[in-house]
Amino acid sequence: MQALVKFAKSINKTLISQNNNLFKFTYYFYLNDCLNRLLPSNLILNYFFLKFEEKDIYWRLFLPLLSMKNLLPLFFLLYEVFRKIMSKKSYITLLLLLLISSAYSTTYYVSATEGKNYYSGKSQKNPWRSLRNVNSMNLEPGDSVLFKRGDVWRGQLIPKTSGTANHLIYFGAYGIGSKPLFLGSVNKSDPNEWKEYKQGIWRTKLSIANDVGNIIIHDKADLACKRTTLRKLKNKNDFYSEKNQLYWLSSVNPAIQHNNIELALTKNIVHVLGKKYLIFDNLAVRYGGGHGFSCTNTENITIKSCDISYIGGGYLAIGERYGNGIEFWGDAKNNIVEQNHVHQIYDNAMTNQASKGKQENIIYRNNFISNCELPFSYWNKGERKDSYTKNIFFVNNTSIYAGDTWGSNQRHDIRPSHIIIGRDSVNLREMDFKVFIKNNIFFEATNIYESKGVFNKAKSTFVTFLDSYSPKNIKFQNNLFFDSNNPKEQVVVFYNQGSKNNWTCKKTDYINLNYYLFEKDFCDTHFDDRVSLGYEDFIKDLYSLLRKNGIKTYKLNSIFKNPNFIDEINNNIRFDKSSICVDSGIESPESGSLDFFGNKRIKNRGIDIGCFEF
Repeated sequence: MQALVKFAKSINKTLISQNNNLFKFTYYFYLNDCLNRLLPSNLILNYFFLKFEEKDIYWRLFLPLLSMKNLLPLFFLLYEVFRKIMSKKSYITLLLLLLISSAYSTTYYVSATEGKNYYSGKSQKNPWRSLRNVNSMNLEPGDSVLFKRGDVWRGQLIPKTSGTANHLIYFGAYGIGSKPLFLGSVNKSDPNEWKEYKQGIWRTKLSIANDVGNIIIHDKADLACKRTTLRKLKNKNDFYSEKNQLYWLSSVNPAIQHNNIELALTKNIVHVLGKKYLIFDNLAVRYGGGHGFSCTNTENITIKSCDISYIGGGYLAIGERYGNGIEFWGDAKNNIVEQNHVHQIYDNAMTNQASKGKQENIIYRNNFISNCELPFSYWNKGERKDSYTKNIFFVNNTSIYAGDTWGSNQRHDIRPSHIIIGRDSVNLREMDFKVFIKNNIFFEATNIYESKGVFNKAKSTFVTFLDSYSPKNIKFQNNLFFDSNNPKEQVVVFYNQGSKNNWTCKKTDYINLNYYLFEKDFCDTHFDDRVSLGYEDFIKDLYSLLRKNGIKTYKLNSIFKNPNFIDEINNNIRFDKSSICVDSGIESPESGSLDFFGNKRIKNRGIDIGCFEF
């Protein structure tokens, strides 16, 4: 209490005088806001509003007490006491405002192990149990929902309401232990749930009609393989799902052979539709056949410090599968994705996409991305003039082993790449938008392709431009590309799908350089400042080609040294103090103030490249 009083006094000295009209206006405005929020639903307030003189506004400070049961006596006591005190010292008024502001927001607690659905949810001793309580609640701006660490929920988290610019709605964690875990799967480890459909094929029922995107066995997602029809079940652990049935090719009961089986249902685990001002913090999302976080027509959504893994594989249509870690679809504005670990995603780790939409000011920063088919992609196919994309930032992220995922051997389209850009309409091509890709580490991209039934690995493809179009104003700056698998060979950096000027590039054609990328029409797409492509010969060829075509080469400042990861074999891709990545980044507000682990970014010497600050 003394600390709060001291704080209020300091604020009072610097900002507020005894007769400061600005403070009085703010004070009245705040109380009026409180009154407006409570008055329509509380008849008692009508009485007090008429009873007290309009100039005597101090009673309004205790309006939150009137919305709570059995607190009327406390209301009268506090009113009489503070009515006299407040007239003497304005800093106490400020202090009281600080104290009661929390009364207009509620924190709800949810525990799958200790909660009950009929509890109030307003304390750790009386938490809710299920996601049903959360999804059905009309949360008010400023409210928080905290999930108990170490607990597990199955199903979908679907926020029903939005926050406001000054009062966001927060979804986070409480307690100690691992992050609250949300599973998009059903467990089928009980042998009694499996019946032999016919010899060698076992069947289990789902509670509702749902496609299964993948089967996770012993926490591994690459042991089973999804097929499009029942007739195509030919190899061990092949499976097929339709309606509310799943069929699995196995010589014995699958639950006897495996003691941990999860069926990833084709649903989005966290589903945000048309909402604003929400924060998702310190949550774990796993085993879903759809998206991990699906955000459609959203604004001011923050996803931070979340673990998202083993996502995707469900059908959009027969033969076309999908599943992204974090997706912003349609209209998207002022969204931030930071400090997340995204691992083993069927399609994109992070992406903003639209068939038509307005997408602007989206930041992906300080994330660690591992073993995803496509760590980041962007496209917007809107044909309307009001569809646009601008100011997309992919900065200070570390991405490793693109393409080396659980779904590599069963995709309908194999196109692993760290970055995919493209699919813009004619109207969008003419607009001035920018995608900034800077201060990132891109470490290997395993391109797996099939030849005569055998899966082979090709050279790394770091950047892919879809179709025949490469958008303008894509800026690569201070990134590091490195492929330790091909230390003596030319790294494949660009790959273009589609055709242009009667030139066709097939999926199996891996070219050293997409010449059409550097035509004069695309001269705004460039590389700048210490971009490391790993091999000096490539840079020489690039300079030669650009100069030959009369295109401005910009200042590349390329680096050709090993980044000196601590232990790349065991995926410890942090670097030691001798690394060229240390202090080589470009400082910008989009990079944020904290790295992946929450360490401060060093500003006086320059920030490091990647998501980790040395």
